[in-house]
Amino acid sequence: MPDRPVISIVTPTFNRREVLARALDSVRAQTVVDFEHIVVDDGSEDGSVEMCRRFGDPRIRVHRLDARRGANHARNEGVKLASAPVVTFLDSDDEFLPDRLERVLEVLAEESDVDLVLSSFRVRTPTAEVSSVNRDQRLDGAWFEELLMWHALYLGGSSITLRRDLVRRFPWAAELRRMQDREVLLHMAVRHRVGSRTPWVRILAGVDWVKHESADSISAPADGFVRALGEMMAIHPDLLARHDLAVRYQVVRHLKRQLAGRQGRLVVAALRENARAPHFRFPLPALLAAYWQGRAIRRQMIGVGMRGVAVGPARSVTSRAA
Repeated sequence: MPDRPVISIVTPTFNRREVLARALDSVRAQTVVDFEHIVVDDGSEDGSVEMCRRFGDPRIRVHRLDARRGANHARNEGVKLASAPVVTFLDSDDEFLPDRLERVLEVLAEESDVDLVLSSFRVRTPTAEVSSVNRDQRLDGAWFEELLMWHALYLGGSSITLRRDLVRRFPWAAELRRMQDREVLLHMAVRHRVGSRTPWVRILAGVDWVKHESADSISAPADGFVRALGEMMAIHPDLLARHDLAVRYQVVRHLKRQLAGRQGRLVVAALRENARAPHFRFPLPALLAAYWQGRAIRRQMIGVGMRGVAVGPARSVTSRAA
């Protein structure tokens, strides 16, 4: 491992040996070589730790937890171990494109007032590939908060790069199983540089990582969305008070998607989740009103945050560097 790595990569993992090897390979293929890759094993039983060690690469640091504590606890442990001034994240089923580290380090070096970089990405399935591209821009905390609340930025855990001093002030909420990335970014948006209108968030339009859709992905199931949203708002009731319309819109938008897909069971489940969430319990007329009131606002927010998607056939990461 380099004496002074310029960047730390944190990867939490649990029983994902095969795809974890792909993630490790993508880091070792980076154009930047002076990194440390901290793999926090959350009690795996599939030989993940031994597989990491077989790479024989001193830049890969494996930290094994004695018992499973969840991905957010593992991320926080990895941040504690990070020795570089910049920390980025790579989920164990994702992979970086070869110039990911170079790109984000260049931004942070050239723009000293930026503390957080959010990268665009591609989503890959066995048959197709979708590029999820945000608009290239700088944001202050207030605008970042608005776009996050209206779900108007493409977001994934592997999108995030921060200065170490910032990420250590805002740990991932260990009690959340979904929306944890959105929650920690909202926490930063609200509490970091309070009152400042100086942009400190850098959104990159350039795609520099690949998200692989997997069966055990936390964000994949359609059921549980409303419950997860309610759990996030329970942590930040101040955000719910400020963004009540945006929250109600997300609930009814989810219901509309399930209705359009003729997923009656999921519609009933989401309504029950709404009724059980202490901070929600939105009556149906209030949800319907939020849909009609919120559509134009969300279109406006999408115009600010997202550049769009592009769909194509699946391809390998190495084809990009060719």
